[in-house]
Amino acid sequence: MAQHPKKSDTEIAKAVADALKWNVSVPEDKVNVKVEDGRVYLSGEVTYIYQKDAAKRAVQNLTGVKYVMNSLSIKQVIKPFEIKKKITKALERLADLDAKNITVEADGHTVKLRGKVHSMHEKDEARKVAYLAPGVYKVKNELEVVY
Repeated sequence: MAQHPKKSDTEIAKAVADALKWNVSVPEDKVNVKVEDGRVYLSGEVTYIYQKDAAKRAVQNLTGVKYVMNSLSIKQVIKPFEIKKKITKALERLADLDAKNITVEADGHTVKLRGKVHSMHEKDEARKVAYLAPGVYKVKNELEVVY
């Protein structure tokens, strides 16, 4: 089997920068890259968790990359009452979920779900909806399943 020539850190850094630039989910000029011995270090500030995840996915399988340390931080400018409103509306849009029995509380970037649902599936769906809302870093799912 043919071996690939070892890539220098400079070559890896260029490939990483290109991969990030070409990925539409990663905001331009928000991610700093450092490469040492094939190890890629991502730092900077993005707005959403999906951007942080996309940055890592974009570079982790590039030739020469041994490891990716994703130290991107998430900085959002969204108020807790906006988070609560967005989650409540999203829950109401789910056809297979009885949203009127769910209370949403937002404290900073943490959301707490309380109330009653009819199945574990509904409980799981409510958690997913809350977690995907902008500004949410943690979900405390205290929903009770009543059959």
